[in-house]
Amino acid sequence: MRRGREIAIAAVAVSLLGVAGCGGGSGGASSQASAEKASLTRQEWVDKANEICHDASEKKVAKMTAYQNAHDYNVGEPSVHEREAVNTSVVLPNVQERIEALEALPVPPGEEAKIRAILRSMESGIREAEAHPENLAIPKQPIPFKESEHLAGAYGLLFCGMP
Repeated sequence: MRRGREIAIAAVAVSLLGVAGCGGGSGGASSQASAEKASLTRQEWVDKANEICHDASEKKVAKMTAYQNAHDYNVGEPSVHEREAVNTSVVLPNVQERIEALEALPVPPGEEAKIRAILRSMESGIREAEAHPENLAIPKQPIPFKESEHLAGAYGLLFCGMP
């Protein structure tokens, strides 16, 4: 009887190993189903991206006001130097946060190149604004982000391409 119990325990252990080995590997039907479930349609991606960028824009405005108040800047008519400081300390990090959040979204099949172009143009805008902060400090002239505004707008993104 003891021998029968040992065989039963061994059989359960072997079957548990078999179950543990199923579904966890790369490839296979379960991995493909998970990838399909995780992907978004273009419109779903645009909706999620717009939500991310709208929320980031609201946070940016609050942080800009707090920064200006903390540094005793004239909120209504900041100088070019003050705008440069706010842009460097608040705006550019906010754009980087948007890029990271957008990169975390599953990309719709066939949209990879368009989305990558938008994100790379946003990164390019950050680099240009860091190299020439005066270009971003000109009111209503976000020259460093001109391409990203165009690409994002053409894709249906309302707040993502602008700083």
